[in-house]
Amino acid sequence: MIVVDTNLIAYCWLKGPQTEAAQAVRAKDPDWHVPILWRSEFRSVLSGYMRHGTFSLREAQHIMSTAETELADAEHEIDSRLVLELAQQSKLSAYDCEYVVLARVLGAALITADKAVLRAASGVAMNMQEYLQAGTTSNGAKKKRAPLVPVYAVKGKGKSGLVAGLNPLSNKAMLEAVDSGASA
Repeated sequence: MIVVDTNLIAYCWLKGPQTEAAQAVRAKDPDWHVPILWRSEFRSVLSGYMRHGTFSLREAQHIMSTAETELADAEHEIDSRLVLELAQQSKLSAYDCEYVVLARVLGAALITADKAVLRAASGVAMNMQEYLQAGTTSNGAKKKRAPLVPVYAVKGKGKSGLVAGLNPLSNKAMLEAVDSGASA
């Protein structure tokens, strides 16, 4: 079990330079936990891509739905008192504190690329490379590899579809799946 922040979720679901590392984290430990806040943050990421014409509304909705399905049983409400105490002590944003508090409450590592979080919560937070080099999951047990999740390419930066090694979906196939109510 690990806690991941929205950056890691975006790296995992949206193809880019960090996708391979994020997918390796997911394969090493697919038991990802998140505060409910991740939904709003990921919607914000997707809306930025829509504003820039990278994804259509339907594509963004499909990506969000896929991520929500994957993380549905691992979302947590976070105690506001603990978040505000940590925000006051650390000078991190309340948003970042939600992830740190969740990791502390669960006794799990927080995997993030956020340098401020890595500095302020060094006892619980680590970057993807540190986590991947550790050799075991956050609870010390070796885990079986999990299937990779869909990763959607940014238009103009590669073919839309899944990460290399999986059967790629074209934008047309993805949109047909959205129209039919099926998941990709």
